[in-house]
Amino acid sequence: MGKPQDFKEGNTASLKYKKEYIQKVDEYLKKNKDRNVPVVKLKSIEKGYSTYKRKLKVKLPTIYGFAIFLGVTEKTLHNWAKSRKKFRRALNRIKDEQKLRLVNSGLAGEYNPTIAKLILSSDHGMKERTDNTSGDEPLDNNFNDEQIDRIAERIARRKSDDGGASSTEESN
Repeated sequence: MGKPQDFKEGNTASLKYKKEYIQKVDEYLKKNKDRNVPVVKLKSIEKGYSTYKRKLKVKLPTIYGFAIFLGVTEKTLHNWAKSRKKFRRALNRIKDEQKLRLVNSGLAGEYNPTIAKLILSSDHGMKERTDNTSGDEPLDNNFNDEQIDRIAERIARRKSDDGGASSTEESN
């Protein structure tokens, strides 16, 4: 379709929403499929042959790419999505397809792992998690006899102070 038209001053026609944009999502997704392309690996003029390897040409669907496809800005798409539920769902299909491909092709080693991780964390809320409570060190749950005796004494005091029921307050 071309460059975003709504950058031009006074051009409001391209800012007008059309219901057909929902179907354009499917068209955009069909056009933006990854494909393998042959690349010359070795060419031997003396021996008269070439060997090829396959390289993945990535065409990851994006909201920005869809905006260019329609000839509007990304901001225009987001504005339309705020007030049109069906259009918002259509844009979410682009995001869902993108996430699925990033995860699957990332796991298969077909996508650059750094870029896949960046997009998944920034656009899809996927984050690496660490255990901040233990500093990622294994917890030492081994108590010595002295610690066990002190805990047992506290439990016994609580039971005697409240007539056998446990208390939420710790007594000294």
